[in-house]
Amino acid sequence: MIITGMGMEPLSFTASGMPQADTPAIKKLAGKSPSQGKYGLAYEHFKKQGREDEGIEISLALENWVNFKSIETLLTTYINPLQESPDKHGRIHCSMNLNTETGRISCRKPNLQN
Repeated sequence: MIITGMGMEPLSFTASGMPQADTPAIKKLAGKSPSQGKYGLAYEHFKKQGREDEGIEISLALENWVNFKSIETLLTTYINPLQESPDKHGRIHCSMNLNTETGRISCRKPNLQN
């Protein structure tokens, strides 16, 4: 099986047999830090074909996608729910847990800690 559009063999497969396209797989394709010249498997694939510039572009695009997804996760997990939580005075009330195993305070409904 070949990844359509890139001409690459998939790194791994889902339980249903489709190419894996989760964040860890995308990070392997992008590399550790493409914006700093640390490219991944996508770059290596295109470099072998003499298309190094295309490999760089794809690595940078994948890095941007990973960055976008991490921002989207922060928004949907923390920011958007908190914006819906304030009472009529603009305050957010949560349930505090003072008896944690570590001795730290935690809160839920909503979770106010990262």
